[in-house]
This record gives sequence, structure tokens and C-alpha cells, in this order.
Amino acid sequence: MKIAMVHLHVRLLDVNANVGEIKKAYDVCRDKVDLVLFPEVCLTGYIMLPQVDMTEDTIAELMHQQTRALSDLQEYCSPNTPMAIGAHTHNTYTTVNSYVLITPHGQKVVREKRSTNRSPNVLSDEYFYGGSSYSVIDVGDEKIATLICCETMDAGLVDGVLEDGVNILAHPSAYGEPMPYRDFPVLCSQQHKYDQLIVLSPNHCSSSLDGYTTYGRSYISRGNSNLFDIASPFTCVVIYDTTTESISASQVR
Repeated sequence: MKIAMVHLHVRLLDVNANVGEIKKAYDVCRDKVDLVLFPEVCLTGYIMLPQVDMTEDTIAELMHQQTRALSDLQEYCSPNTPMAIGAHTHNTYTTVNSYVLITPHGQKVVREKRSTNRSPNVLSDEYFYGGSSYSVIDVGDEKIATLICCETMDAGLVDGVLEDGVNILAHPSAYGEPMPYRDFPVLCSQQHKYDQLIVLSPNHCSSSLDGYTTYGRSYISRGNSNLFDIASPFTCVVIYDTTTESISASQVR
């Protein structure tokens, strides 16, 4: 199985520009891989920032633009290469970060970001272990576990993932340094079986409203071993072959 992870240059609140950047990156690996993983909230950029005035009108307009963008990407998607896109799910009470699997046949929300004090909506293909959960992307006969951003993975959840026969985790992030794995090296040093778990974390390099650019870090790891790491101002496509464990990267301009 081959998975592409995209380190994406995202422009805050510029959905059209971000869709164009997504398409350029997708073209690099179209029909060469089995799945393309994009970062969290890569359609709108990271809108949970002080300089973004998140009024009801702003949210409504962004959700309208996101709906059009997802439909556009669905039409653009190859039958052989689904893509997972970081988006938002909005209801009457809140807007949460979500992960959407896109094929030519439709769109499916596979993950919504959780918090420990919020009762989760039950999505299909979601697995619970104690107070934690992960979602699943099905690609052929393969299953990929999915978390978003600062959702944490405890030892029990890692055990559950591995017991379910899943050894690849997609962990899209958006702003700066991915957070969930600050305690992961400790877990790995205690139980070496966690070395089976491959983590692919696509991140942003983000241009904000005031022109400031943040170079988020995208990485591939196994347990506490870093296999690949990039923090670049440019969009990059990284392809990981699960069979040979080879990694190749190319810059997209």
C-alpha cells in the first residue's frame, strides 16, 4: 500500500486558493498511491485565531464555500486515489474540525475532533476504548486509524488500535507542532509493541491575514522513531510505501 501525506501551504480564509493548492499536490500523486492525506482544516486555514472575527455570518459564508470546495474536489478525485481532507462540521451549537474522505462517488465524515468534556456524536466506523476513541478510513482491505490535532492517544487506545489489526494512524494537524505525541516516547519505552504503529501527520505551512507564516511540522514516525520530518514554506508531497517502508518526497510549486 502507498500513502501520500501532503505538507500543504494553506492561506487563511482563502478557500479558492487552498483548493488550487490541494489540486496541484494531488496531481503529483494521482493514480500512484492508494490514499492522499491532507492536513487538518486545510480548506479554510486555522480559523481559531484571534485575528479571525468568527461571527455567525463569517461561519455561514465559510461553510458555504467549504461545501462548494468539497463538491469540486469530489469531481476532481480519481477513482483509484481517494483523498482525506481537513474540513469543519457545523451545527447549531458549535463548529468542530473534521476529516472528510472524498471519492468520485461521495463524501464521508470519518472524524470529528473530540474533547473530554463533550459527548461525542456517534459516527460510523468509530471505535471507543475507555474514554477515548478513534475513527477508521477503509482503503480496500486496509484500515487506517484517525485522530485530529490535539486529540491524545493513551496506552489503552494504542492497545485497541493494534488489537484491531490497525498499524497505521493518520493524524492531521494544522498549526505549529503536532501535540498528541509528547508522551508517546514514554509509552514506547515502556512497551516496545508500540513500535508497530506508524503515524503519518500532515501539517500546514500557513499564511495568515497579517502576512505571518507558520511552518508547521509534518512527520512520519514508528513508535518513538522518527522516519521523516519536514518543516517547509512550500507544499510538499511525501509518499510512504508500507510494503518496502520507503519514503520519497517532492516539492510542489
